[in-house]
Amino acid sequence: GRNIPLAEDWQLIAPFTGHQPDFLGWLWSQNNEHRVPLPRLIMLALLWLSNGDFRSGMLFDILSLALLSAAMMHTARTVRGHSSISDAFFPLALLHVGHWENLFWTWQLSFVVSIELAAIVMLVFVRRPALDTAASFWTVFAALLLLPLCGATGLIFVPASTIAFSTIPR
Repeated sequence: GRNIPLAEDWQLIAPFTGHQPDFLGWLWSQNNEHRVPLPRLIMLALLWLSNGDFRSGMLFDILSLALLSAAMMHTARTVRGHSSISDAFFPLALLHVGHWENLFWTWQLSFVVSIELAAIVMLVFVRRPALDTAASFWTVFAALLLLPLCGATGLIFVPASTIAFSTIPR
């Protein structure tokens, strides 16, 4: 990836440099049909931490999808009781070459974060379907609260997840 803003990445320059007069307005502003305050905050934090290196968002996407793949493989192994060659499906699906445009464009973090939050909900339900521990309950609860802050791509997962969450006997 190149350390050059691309398309929507340019929207991060003013807040990064402190030239955004209405930060909260910018945070909630639309980008096409999306309002993505949580991913914008993450992208801005990554820019601050990396001293303005736009590759930090790319690295975040790749590393977080790699961690998600590892969590999916671990969950499959735990539920099944052993590893299987089919576990390779997860990294192949999430990190294949067809995603190069998504993985090498900082703005795509706005879509990656929503998929990761939805996957976390799914993984918790697979491992602890009754959400019978405080950690599993609060993890799902927090993910469901954060998903709408990722735009339409996060919001789409909330209704079905909430229904599943609310039908668990306690």
